[in-house]
Amino acid sequence: MTVNQKMLFDEGKLAMERMCRDIRDAQSITPFAGTASSITFVRNNATAQDIAGETIIFQRNAGASTLQKDKSLPLPNPPPVDMASNVSAFDVTNVANEIQLRLILNLSTGENFTLQSKVYPKNLLEDLTSTYKNFRILNTAGTPIFPTWEEVRIP
Repeated sequence: MTVNQKMLFDEGKLAMERMCRDIRDAQSITPFAGTASSITFVRNNATAQDIAGETIIFQRNAGASTLQKDKSLPLPNPPPVDMASNVSAFDVTNVANEIQLRLILNLSTGENFTLQSKVYPKNLLEDLTSTYKNFRILNTAGTPIFPTWEEVRIP
């Protein structure tokens, strides 16, 4: 049982880490409130696998019980990539651009594992009602100086 739990944990942890890293770099997220079964966002910076400005969707393929990363830009669209298998549930909650991911993995032998994480994209406008996740600079009157903080790559 422990070996199966570890296998589920390792697979889920890798998928969760990749999703958090990608979402942290989002320049925009398709608006949704509450909980959804997928998340769609536009990537800000290029990586070895993705290009800047690319639209990415993380969603569960219920037929195959997998978590998939699907790219919808540029054309032609590559096929979705499986990030984790044995996925029984995946949901995303968005509260003031703080994204909570929950991934449940289970095996037919009964072992299951739930992973949950929160991520705040660095390149979105700040939530002015919250203070703990803002990187804005305030002037002497306490008003934010715009433009707001965002990640900038140095060549």
